[in-house]
Amino acid sequence: MILGNDISEFQGQINWPTYKENTNFVIMKATEGIGLIDAWFGNNRQQARNYQLLRGFYHFAHPDLGNSAEAEANYFCNLIDGNPILQSEILALDFEVTYSDPVTWSKEWLDAVTSHYNGTKPFIYLNQALCQDYDWTPVINAGYALWIADYTGDPTVNYFNGGAWQTAAIQQWTDSQTVPGIEGGVDGDAFFGTVEQFQAYGYQPPTPKVTSSPTPVPTTPESSAPTPTVPEVPVTSTTPLSQPNQTPPESVVPSEPVEPEPSPTVTTTTATSSPTYIVSTSPTVIGATNSIPSSKPVVIKTKIVTKSRDPIAQFIQWLKSEI
Repeated sequence: MILGNDISEFQGQINWPTYKENTNFVIMKATEGIGLIDAWFGNNRQQARNYQLLRGFYHFAHPDLGNSAEAEANYFCNLIDGNPILQSEILALDFEVTYSDPVTWSKEWLDAVTSHYNGTKPFIYLNQALCQDYDWTPVINAGYALWIADYTGDPTVNYFNGGAWQTAAIQQWTDSQTVPGIEGGVDGDAFFGTVEQFQAYGYQPPTPKVTSSPTPVPTTPESSAPTPTVPEVPVTSTTPLSQPNQTPPESVVPSEPVEPEPSPTVTTTTATSSPTYIVSTSPTVIGATNSIPSSKPVVIKTKIVTKSRDPIAQFIQWLKSEI
């Protein structure tokens, strides 16, 4: 259990450095109906934030004046949003007036504020008579916590008659507590939980949505300098350019044209008694003592000896050859 107070403009100016040392939390009045803002709300909120007290804000309902729950919820939220709500700040509806259907009206207000503040559920402040005279089951089933007025005079004496309500989160145990830092009496409250549990009832900002994005492909930034122009070089070779992973071809040095070597001419001769001249196109005379290279046909005189089967004729022919 932790002890605190609820305050309004009736407490006037508070000595916050002193008050901070004598309380654990404070719930301050913000609005009433659709036209009243508590005179000290702005200062009280800022001082409570400055001194890092656990804190909350409440709205006093006036459906008896013909105001809709939606209109009063908007009026309250607009004021709170003027200096945006912070994490763990609690919200509450103070319903005390006489009205035909307090349950339906209250639930509409609670639902509207819950929706506006990302699911943060306000407390509802009721006296024991209202708890007993109406069926608050719809509000209880919606998960709204009770802040009950039950003046036992002692924060440790916590009995109450809540009708359908079996438990309460906060008990207002007196309307005349003396607290250093506040002049006169003030409402005293007991929260049945820890500091962390009190904060859990407060506003929780939305969790940022995490969206997956494709992994960017690294790219080489383009240079701002202009790319130099490479002049084209005329290609005189018909050899294809080298491709990746291929050995570039060896350069070809053109040579002077070579005339084709003529095929040797084979000549068949018939024996005759007179010399016969044979024209050969071969550049080299095979069997000669010295070879004569030439690119032109060479005329060679060849002496042909015709053999005869007549022994006398053969002898005369031999004798001529010896002379």
